[in-house]
Amino acid sequence: MSEDEDEDASKLAALQAELATLRLKAKEGGKLSGKDKRQLKKLEAAEERWKEYAAVAAPSADGDEGSSGGAIGSQFVATSDGGSRVVQSASSLGDGLEIPSFSIRAGSVELFTNARLSLKKGRKYGFLGPNGRGKSTLLAHIANRALANIPAGLSILLVAQEARASSASAVE
Repeated sequence: MSEDEDEDASKLAALQAELATLRLKAKEGGKLSGKDKRQLKKLEAAEERWKEYAAVAAPSADGDEGSSGGAIGSQFVATSDGGSRVVQSASSLGDGLEIPSFSIRAGSVELFTNARLSLKKGRKYGFLGPNGRGKSTLLAHIANRALANIPAGLSILLVAQEARASSASAVE
């Protein structure tokens, strides 16, 4: 474990101990202040996220970590419903990738909720939007195959680059 992981583990242990203390105080009939009640509610919500992160980060029975969802780091949770499929049709659009329904969350903030992703081979795509809305997170989840059943035969390369600030608009 690195120093950062040790520090994160000790913070988590401290928060879990605080949660246990507040629950014990409430169970024994002790009066909780308004601040303690808010902290208890916040820690209980965090506990649900910890459990979800642990479930998503744990490999499934077949050893495929991204088959039912995935986590990048400990702050993101991705889930896919209905799986994904490689689209192979006789249409002029060619093959591609379609994920009929997925969700990505960072903590309690929903970045994508029941979103649909459809990419066709040979087309160019761009993601435009305000900062903090999940554009890079979505690309990282696709590159790490954290969304369900992205085909192993599909070659994915994520090149992370920062664009220099300029007066040109994003579409120029």
